[in-house]
Amino acid sequence: YGSLRAHWKITPKTDRSNDDRTVMHDSVIHSLDELAAYTKEHGKEAKWREELGYQRKRIGDFACYVSLIYGVFAR
Repeated sequence: YGSLRAHWKITPKTDRSNDDRTVMHDSVIHSLDELAAYTKEHGKEAKWREELGYQRKRIGDFACYVSLIYGVFAR
């Protein structure tokens, strides 16, 4: 998702697919929800999920932030 979003503004409009972007974004949201549920099932807190909220743009920003951190640590 991060790569798609990072290139969105420079991708020609004819090559953009809002449907693909929505599917990827929904997948990110679903994955975060699943991770929070798994964390709670194992007796851990998942306050981060509530603090993150449910605004799609904010969740997308978070996904890009996670990608940034992974990229830096992979150096």
